[in-house]
Amino acid sequence: MAKPLLEIDRVTKQIGDYTAVTETSFNIERGEFLAIMGSSGCGKTTMLRMLAGLEEPSAGEIRLDGVSQAGLPPWERDLPLVWQSLALFPFLSVLDNVAFGLKMRGVPKKVRHEKARNWISKLELSEFAERNVTQLSGGQRQRVALARALVTEPKVILLDEPLSALDAHLSVRMQALLRSLQRELGITFIYVTHSQVEAFSMADRVVVMSRGKVEQIGVPKEIYRQPANRFVADFIGNVNNFRGVAESVSSGSAMIRTPVGMMSALNARTSLRPGEEVDFFVNADQIDVGAAAQGPNHVSGKLLSYKFVGNMVTLYLELAAGLELKVSIPEPAYDRLNVKIGDMVSASWQNDAAHVFAKNG
Repeated sequence: MAKPLLEIDRVTKQIGDYTAVTETSFNIERGEFLAIMGSSGCGKTTMLRMLAGLEEPSAGEIRLDGVSQAGLPPWERDLPLVWQSLALFPFLSVLDNVAFGLKMRGVPKKVRHEKARNWISKLELSEFAERNVTQLSGGQRQRVALARALVTEPKVILLDEPLSALDAHLSVRMQALLRSLQRELGITFIYVTHSQVEAFSMADRVVVMSRGKVEQIGVPKEIYRQPANRFVADFIGNVNNFRGVAESVSSGSAMIRTPVGMMSALNARTSLRPGEEVDFFVNADQIDVGAAAQGPNHVSGKLLSYKFVGNMVTLYLELAAGLELKVSIPEPAYDRLNVKIGDMVSASWQNDAAHVFAKNG
């Protein structure tokens, strides 16, 4: 089996009395696009800074191609970082910004400018090569920062929420560009983000972090459809959460008594016990409504409101006991439903669409 390119081995980072990362271990494969996702303060940026050499682990080890990075300063690591703020030099041209890393390595001017122009061309910036970076748009500056990281042809590129300042349309375009470049070049990308959309649309694997710990690592579909615990299920969002009591548990399936009736689930943790209080999660996009609502878990509710997001419509239904149910369906399905505010709507889902976790687990 091929050795991982990067190994994070029982890494801990202590900042005063605060533990930013706790005994974390995972590997990153050569040529992989790995996204590290989590809310503010979860440890994802601290992990990136330790990889870049801007912070040293308090314990544990980071290895690149089997070689410990302990004590190596940033400029001696093959791990360039594209900052959220981009950190371009405002007094330099696009060409000189891109060539800067090569200049620091002592590459002759003619050679470094030739390489820089090659990457500027790849990122469709040739017409701006002599222009000062302050004269560029946000998306153009983003591409300059990326070219500056790529010009040294590193094994790994670290990206710290690089698209967070862009508008939605430009962000989508940059996501496509990043993924295309990564596949073409075969360079390992480690991408830190708080955005589920960015992580799931680009990454081969996703690491979900919370309070300095890794909660789950997997391919996007696995994270979304098979959350490892209640934190991941809740963090991924667009879910409905019912509180209930486990009536019976057997071989990963469970019957749950909830305020809106008995519910069945195939994705129940085997550690659950009958009589235990549980959280019962159902993804909004796995719920059928109207004539299609034929699943074994069935409820009905009054349509309170709806919201259009792109080509999807989210319905908000008021169930018994004052509970609310979110349902996300394609716009054509909503049109066929032919309902208005105040109408009663039937909804259902399959057994494998729900996930059950102990309330305090």
